Amino acid sequence: MKILVSANTSWYLWNFRTGLLRCFLANGNEVLLLSPQDHTSPELKNIGCRLLNIHLTGKGKALFSELASLIYYIKIFIRERPDVYFGFTIKPVIYGSLAARVVGVPTVVTITGLGTVFIRPTWFTGVIKSLYRISLSSAARVFFQNQADKNYFVKHRLVRAAQTEVVPGSGVDLNKFSIKPL
Repeated sequence: MKILVSANTSWYLWNFRTGLLRCFLANGNEVLLLSPQDHTSPELKNIGCRLLNIHLTGKGKALFSELASLIYYIKIFIRERPDVYFGFTIKPVIYGSLAARVVGVPTVVTITGLGTVFIRPTWFTGVIKSLYRISLSSAARVFFQNQADKNYFVKHRLVRAAQTEVVPGSGVDLNKFSIKPL
């Protein structure tokens, strides 16, 4: 099976999703990672993932730049034809889910937190809510790391309750992040 995984940085995938990636690989899957490349990219390649670079702006709101990112996601989905898509962080969740929907790829995403766009609401919050509503409407599963965020998304009809599940966080690899004396 070809699995496409995306986040806003390779660092995020290396630090928070290495266990998941290793599990996918151990089960004989081809794992493609779509994220901006950084100093952790060689480590991800070393464990057996194929890396695809994308430029994503952190808090960018430039319409043409954001449309270019969405179009690039669609091109990657058309070219690679993954069997399933896993998205993490806001732009990969929204853009990747929209691209997966266009191509007909099952989608699983994780909402790790609401972020500043929801903490300090502006007119842009309404735009983001609309994008979430459209992009998540066809997701096979939407994971949340806390009940409050799930409740918010369901209450505001950004996702259907039947699509959702709360997981107890991402977990911590105690071999990588061991307890040390102060």
